[in-house]
Amino acid sequence: MSAPEPPTRAFLDANILYAAAIGGGVARLWSCARVVLVTSDDAVNEVFVNLRDHARSDSDRTERLELLEALVARTELFVQPVSPWPFAEWDLPDLDDVPILTGAIDSGCAFLVTGDKRCFGKHFGSTLGGVTVLTPAQFLQRFP
Repeated sequence: MSAPEPPTRAFLDANILYAAAIGGGVARLWSCARVVLVTSDDAVNEVFVNLRDHARSDSDRTERLELLEALVARTELFVQPVSPWPFAEWDLPDLDDVPILTGAIDSGCAFLVTGDKRCFGKHFGSTLGGVTVLTPAQFLQRFP
């Protein structure tokens, strides 16, 4: 009898966390069977700041931050090393997104799930550094 396949690892960009925390349908990602969701401490911090700064009211802010906290509790947190990354080969228009891709690579993920069309749009469906870049819809098609 062979050992069961390990779960698929998928790295979440900050925009996915943000969309889920404001009630977006991407929250379905947390229901995918046999998938381990991973994100970085930097992505969580970015989302926390954006939710805090862009809430319509104190109750809205509290609700969204609580949802973010609940989602992060169900997500593996990858602490990014502080070191230079080899980014030139990927041709990303915004160097601020390099840590997202390197986080996906360094944390052993098979997929990077992002809605960032500006930075990753031309790479959707492509594999960069061993990680396949997908939109949430593409990922949910593969892992319903």
